[in-house]
Amino acid sequence: VALVGSLDKWSKDQMAAWHLRGVQKGLDALLIILYLLCFILTLACTPLEDVMQSADLRSSEWYRWELGESFESSFRSWKVWHIFRCLFGLLGWVVASLETRNYLHNAPNKPLHDIYQKMFHQPQAQA
Repeated sequence: VALVGSLDKWSKDQMAAWHLRGVQKGLDALLIILYLLCFILTLACTPLEDVMQSADLRSSEWYRWELGESFESSFRSWKVWHIFRCLFGLLGWVVASLETRNYLHNAPNKPLHDIYQKMFHQPQAQA
């Protein structure tokens, strides 16, 4: 969902004529890359997570068994991929929070927004 949202943001910025302006283009590209890496690592982690879920359904104490070198090797790789997946997701959240533009006030539809504000958000009279 985050990857789709970052791609959607990129396309909306392009339609609003903000695309490729200043530092924001780098942040948008970095956001897409971080979430894409997070998605790829999720795909890499899923097979072993399915095995662990299946083992847990059969016996909740599966992790105490002798699991074999093949599983241990896969588990070590999974730990590394999972840590990077979490880090990329967290960094993506930080980059997304750096967005400070207010779309309503900077977009080409500002005159429409102003009319909407006048029609529906009238200041109340002081009594």
